[in-house]
Amino acid sequence: MSVSEVTIILLVGVVGVSVVSSAFLLLNEKLRKSLLPILISFATGSLLATALLVTIPDAARQIGPTKALQWVLVGILFFFLLERLVIFRHCHEHDCATHKGAGFVILSGDAIHSFFDGVIIAAAFQFSRELGIATTIAILIHEIPQEVSDIAILLESGFSRRKTFLYNFLAALPALPGGLLTFYFLSELRYLTPYFMSISAASLLYVAISDLVPGLHKYAGLKQGLLHFGFVLLGVAAIYLVR
Repeated sequence: MSVSEVTIILLVGVVGVSVVSSAFLLLNEKLRKSLLPILISFATGSLLATALLVTIPDAARQIGPTKALQWVLVGILFFFLLERLVIFRHCHEHDCATHKGAGFVILSGDAIHSFFDGVIIAAAFQFSRELGIATTIAILIHEIPQEVSDIAILLESGFSRRKTFLYNFLAALPALPGGLLTFYFLSELRYLTPYFMSISAASLLYVAISDLVPGLHKYAGLKQGLLHFGFVLLGVAAIYLVR
């Protein structure tokens, strides 16, 4: 895949997520609250499926299952460390105690996270077009609920709507240099691709299990639980079909 195609995909993804997440806030509060857990459920399924059905198996075919899983473990430990340093933290609650009143902290964390999103997407396309598409879909889907909640937190932190939308969009732009640097870097060192894939799988698993799933557990009731589980399965099915 050419660098221009990867650039277009990254740019469309950044703009698309920003527009969708911003438009989401125009809905009334009741509708937003009912749709957010559904989006999170679908994102959970897509992230898990991309990591376990696509990324890890592809990396294992290149460097063997033992080494691939070792690098997945390294990635999980790495992202745990980043989260503990308050750099890579997601929050899907509008009244999150960690983030309330800390708008620029959120923007800084989002910018760093966006850079790594670009790295993961570009590395996936270096491996194969199919893996790149599946990874892009998974990342973009999980970004929407994150962006929606971050916008709400920025508004509560005192940002105007105009500045909130602008800063949130600017925080997503580092995906472009992250993707382009990775594209050129891996072009010279293709043997590193399966290692990058293992670490990217770790990031997908970590976000799904440490962030998205706990957020769903706060919604009580059998009916809601089954609904959310159904959308998790839909997320899995979407990635399976793309693959």
